[in-house]
Amino acid sequence: MGFGKDMKGRASHDAMLRVQDSEIRLLDTIHNFVLTRAENDRKYAAGLGKLLATALKADNSEFRETCSVFKAWDVILKETENLSRSLRSNSDHLTSSTAEILAQLISEKKAARRKYLDERERLDTDFARVQDEMMRNKIDYGRAVDRLSQDKAKYLEMQGKGKSGPKLDEAKTKFFRSAVRLHKLHNEYVASVHQAREHQTMLRDTALPAVLDSHQDGQEAMVHKTKFVLEDYLQHTDTCKDDFQSVTHNITEAVQSIRPGAEYSTTFIEVHKSHLPPPAEFNFEERLLDDYKGSLKAGVLEANDLTIEALRDKLTKLTEEVEDINTRMTRASSDQQRASLDVNNLTAQLTESPTIDTINNYLEKRRESEAYTQNLLEMEGNVHRLERLVAVIKQPIDQLGSKPAPLASDLKDIMSGSDGPDGQQTLTSAGLPPTLNSGGSTNSSQTRDHTFMKSLSKMNPFKKALRPSSSQSGGLNLSSSGGAGDDDGDSTISNENSPLEESGGRTEMRSKGSYERSELHVTNSNGSENRVSMMKMREQGQLVDMDASEAKSRIADEGWFHGVLPREEVQRLLTTDGDYLVRESKNKKTNETQFVLSVFWQGHRHFIIQFGSDRGWHFEGQAYPTIQELVRRQFESRMPVTTKSGAILKRPILREWELLNDDIELKMKI
Repeated sequence: MGFGKDMKGRASHDAMLRVQDSEIRLLDTIHNFVLTRAENDRKYAAGLGKLLATALKADNSEFRETCSVFKAWDVILKETENLSRSLRSNSDHLTSSTAEILAQLISEKKAARRKYLDERERLDTDFARVQDEMMRNKIDYGRAVDRLSQDKAKYLEMQGKGKSGPKLDEAKTKFFRSAVRLHKLHNEYVASVHQAREHQTMLRDTALPAVLDSHQDGQEAMVHKTKFVLEDYLQHTDTCKDDFQSVTHNITEAVQSIRPGAEYSTTFIEVHKSHLPPPAEFNFEERLLDDYKGSLKAGVLEANDLTIEALRDKLTKLTEEVEDINTRMTRASSDQQRASLDVNNLTAQLTESPTIDTINNYLEKRRESEAYTQNLLEMEGNVHRLERLVAVIKQPIDQLGSKPAPLASDLKDIMSGSDGPDGQQTLTSAGLPPTLNSGGSTNSSQTRDHTFMKSLSKMNPFKKALRPSSSQSGGLNLSSSGGAGDDDGDSTISNENSPLEESGGRTEMRSKGSYERSELHVTNSNGSENRVSMMKMREQGQLVDMDASEAKSRIADEGWFHGVLPREEVQRLLTTDGDYLVRESKNKKTNETQFVLSVFWQGHRHFIIQFGSDRGWHFEGQAYPTIQELVRRQFESRMPVTTKSGAILKRPILREWELLNDDIELKMKI
């Protein structure tokens, strides 16, 4: 028998609290009794009667028949009524030693009660939090299903009526966003259901029993100290006279009947044992999908292009968490073994010569050992819980294998497009006009799908999930290299003829002097990489140019971009090695817009951010599609901007105003 096995229910919890409260009241009574006894030894006859009357006010009848400590104390009270006088020589000892130990024991009892309540409340709070999260996901999921149905119906209605233009695009965008949100919430809801189920299993089978057993062990351990206090009291109240031999004999029997380690394991548990209610059922609410016609299945994780990255990220996090817990379990197991060895050694000392120091050391080591044991059991339960969640998430990922994630079936209506009056397709899968190559012909469906995915990635939170795989986009990869220059000299940026650029469902023609986004490669079926000409990339719609104005708009929200900024102002802002900002400048010869990285490194240094039509934005090293990514990678890597300068980016200097300098138009002063 044990608390962890037989005392899990609420009734048992209440009984444990009552017995602890009664024990604390009992110890308080004993403490007051000893002090009063020492004080009134000289007034033995009158004082002893008053003392017993006070002690009998504490009602211990509930646990008198189930706990040996209560029984022993009851015997002490009864036999004390037969005492007629006390010895003055024992008065000082009772006051200075026994009472102090009792006060310490009472404090330990109260601390143990608080710890048990805190642990129980923590477990209940964690479980309630998991349940609340599941209910929130359930509500959000239901709303997302309804919203998807409404947006889909509205889009299909407008499409069926042959409407086109911004309203149809807006309806399509709403439908897509609703689908994305539903798929995200679906997995969150499924995961939260599994989480609640596994958390409950862990709570019932591991965490709660560990807390209860630890609490029982702590309570049993403190019985040693209680017994020592009573033995100390007995020793210093024995008058050693024939009149008192019967009193001493009866009290001795009652105290010796106390069995540390078995105080609660027999009658108390048998009388007050209870069980947890049946486990709650956590199931996926299938009726939420009654009106849903997509690929999502009740209680099954969905692995498609909208969710695969999130699933893999979650799998990685859970796997790392399992590894971390296993590492901590190894350390805790070693500590627990050392503590258990100390407990065994102290147990032998208690048997041979029990002293208060030995008992205190024993209690401390016993608490330490049980804390490690409880922690190990909880971590073991958490590992099992996380491993089961890992298995649930890993299954759809393993089934997918090396194949690309399938498209969400909810988006097939968008991907199919619509036909014009002459039977030719007039809208791509993203609702865009067909992308034209340099010869004016319509691209292949493969290229249109690639263009569609790039357009959707601008508004989709799962940008990685929407990136075309090698089988869908012809194996496109980014590649870059290049150098950097200082804007104290002249720098000419090469111009290329720009292709169509996609933005928000529209296609625009860019003029010459544009900035290429990136250099693309095509991977052949045998795995080798062959560079494809920039012209061919443009013709296939796989490469989109970005001019200076668009580059500026992309970094305008970055705090370290100051727009047009005089060098005098730059010198005022940059004062410490590593301070940096990005500003806008003009090429002195061509008057073209260019961007400059200003850094303080043993003086003020200015670096033109170079752009190569076949590479991207760069200094001396690797090139990146955007200035933001270039600056961020340069800042995080702590690599010099150029080998010659040795300048390292350490602290971005944010602009002092929300507006850029070139957003302010100076008028005539009044």
